[in-house]
Amino acid sequence: DYVYPELRQETRTVRVRLRLSNPDRALKPNMFVSVRFDVPPSENLLSIPTSALIRTGAGDRVVRALGDGRFKPVPVKAGISVGDKAVIVEGLNEGDRIVSSAQFLLDSESTLAGGLQRMSAAAASGASGASSEAIWTEATVNAAPEDGQVNLSHPPIPAIGWPAMTMDFPIDPSVAVSSLVPGRRLKIALGRNADGTYRVLAVDGAAR
Repeated sequence: DYVYPELRQETRTVRVRLRLSNPDRALKPNMFVSVRFDVPPSENLLSIPTSALIRTGAGDRVVRALGDGRFKPVPVKAGISVGDKAVIVEGLNEGDRIVSSAQFLLDSESTLAGGLQRMSAAAASGASGASSEAIWTEATVNAAPEDGQVNLSHPPIPAIGWPAMTMDFPIDPSVAVSSLVPGRRLKIALGRNADGTYRVLAVDGAAR
């Protein structure tokens, strides 16, 4: 009937209020009881092994196999977990091939972020209309990302004939915007879009 808004700090639990019929008064004030909720079984749910689900501060990810030895981390929305299976609500389709055990990436948060972003850059390099490889350069983040873009200052990039510039770059959805901290100088991977513009494909975990 009601979920209380505060967490009990001592027990890390949340109180709920249940409204029950009690015609024979078997339930009495201050009594301890065990409660079980019977939920109708759900059908046609998409599930993956829990070991394939990568949980990060930026959201849940899985590593999808693209074929030809290429892989791409994709954001997903996970539902309930039962045993060794996790329900996927959004982000995957039936028949998608994924890496069933992605825990090898989890030795540290920074390694995880860098590994996922470099994997994204490698996957994007094979996308139709994009450049054949990611272009790495150093860049300084001038302001916090906003509306899917970030303002960067970079030195000359001979590979594409660019002089030193300060400009806004779109951010690929696979990039964790939390890694783009204002004032930090990072290694940035740029990828060419089909229209000739460039976007941030990945951010190296090492920053200065």
